[in-house]
Amino acid sequence: MFDFQIERVDGRPVCVVDASVTNQGSVTFEYVAFRVDVVYEPIGRSARTVGVGYIGRQFDSFASGTERVDGTVGLSSEVDGGEPESRFDIQLQYRTVEYTE
Repeated sequence: MFDFQIERVDGRPVCVVDASVTNQGSVTFEYVAFRVDVVYEPIGRSARTVGVGYIGRQFDSFASGTERVDGTVGLSSEVDGGEPESRFDIQLQYRTVEYTE
């Protein structure tokens, strides 16, 4: 599960992503990273990818439960940061998972 916001930071459009990662306890996570694709569908035009980036988190010991992984992905200049979030689709893919058994 994840949440996102489209904002302007230092004058640039960004997507702020907050993902929840659940560990059901068979391994201990040390590091988890996601690839984030931000797709924008402007009114009257076809959808396009306007941002790609990575968010990750190092853990001391994440053996069970739920933790947050958050980060910011820069967006192309065609996004001004004021568009409704309903025009965006965020796709998360596991990029890296490091763990011990």
